[in-house]
Amino acid sequence: MPYPPTRAGAIYSGSAESFLSPPFSVHKPPGFLKTFFQDQYWEEYTNQVIAEANVAEKRARKVKDSNLPLSAEDKAVMDDLIEDIRGRVKDYEVARGSKKPSKAREAVESMHRSTIDLNRVRSTSAYEARQLLAVHSGYTIFSDHKDLNLKPGAYHHIVSCIFALRQPSLERAIAWLEAGYQSKPIHWLCGKKGCGKSVLLNYLAKKCCKEFPLNGGGRIAMISFTEPFDRRSFVHKFLSTLLDQLATNREQLKHILSAIGAGLSERYFFETSLEDQVQDLFIKPLKALQSMLQSFDPVLIFLDGIDLCDAGAADGLFDFIEETLTSLLPVYFIVTSSDERASKTLAQRVTLSPLVDMNEVIPFPDAIQEGLKSGILSSVSDWPVGQSRSEKAGSDTRTTSTFVDPEK
Repeated sequence: MPYPPTRAGAIYSGSAESFLSPPFSVHKPPGFLKTFFQDQYWEEYTNQVIAEANVAEKRARKVKDSNLPLSAEDKAVMDDLIEDIRGRVKDYEVARGSKKPSKAREAVESMHRSTIDLNRVRSTSAYEARQLLAVHSGYTIFSDHKDLNLKPGAYHHIVSCIFALRQPSLERAIAWLEAGYQSKPIHWLCGKKGCGKSVLLNYLAKKCCKEFPLNGGGRIAMISFTEPFDRRSFVHKFLSTLLDQLATNREQLKHILSAIGAGLSERYFFETSLEDQVQDLFIKPLKALQSMLQSFDPVLIFLDGIDLCDAGAADGLFDFIEETLTSLLPVYFIVTSSDERASKTLAQRVTLSPLVDMNEVIPFPDAIQEGLKSGILSSVSDWPVGQSRSEKAGSDTRTTSTFVDPEK
């Protein structure tokens, strides 16, 4: 900045990092008497303001050139303020040369306000960017260890189902969402492979839950087991995948997890028991979040295809559910399984089995016969156009199909 010349350096000789604590300024314009009898152009005050502006610009450029994840908007605002300050310096010089003291004073006051704003924007944006870096740094242990094969809300290649044929199962699930969850926090969709359990689960997750008090505004996570899962994989991957879903777009929970993650080693999930993981990373963070909020929305966890978990992984899953329910957090589960082994494992859990609302989805041949008897289907030919004969017969042939949405 061309004005003032070398004298400005004598006003402040400290470093750019210790000049002032933004957005405050140590300089004030002269009073009435000094202005009109000694310094109509506020020369001394102008020198101070320009020195302050030089430091503010230096600090702003240093922040902009750093690796901090600043927003494009904050960068643009800082650029505009720097240009405004330079424009006010020129205005001051012109007014001084034209012998217009009032215009000169207006220019330097505007310059001072822009300098304060520049310091404020720079310090605020830098702080927020550092917070984002801290969150990202601590949170990477969860995002890096999630399992991409545990796809949220993934549709399986399953036989199509006519919605009306699944009305009894759907009505029971809706009744659970409306009130049943209060006494039985686990809703279990069971039935043979290909009978439409995953279709119902996805429908409940994507459509129905928005209408029921259990969801509120709240938190939904969906884990779909798409390949065989053993105990080791479950301990290493399940909880980090679930937490990554719950924390998505929920900054408060992400900040809590980031603060925890910053103190964990890269091998935490490989060296820590599942029980400790559940307590340290799931129950305690959710309780911390609950204490921060005036109203805490329930958490609804959908678990699809748990029959792909081997005995060890199934035990780990039930351990997680049991510890979660024991914590008295408002967490509820909807589960699908076609494997009797999982049901038997659950039955052996004395504390869990009374908390399960079993909902059997009957095989397609039986559903079609029930539909014909009740008049829901006048004939098997009522099946949607484009479906194969094997599907009409209710076979377990795994063909790609489309779910008939009753809302359309």
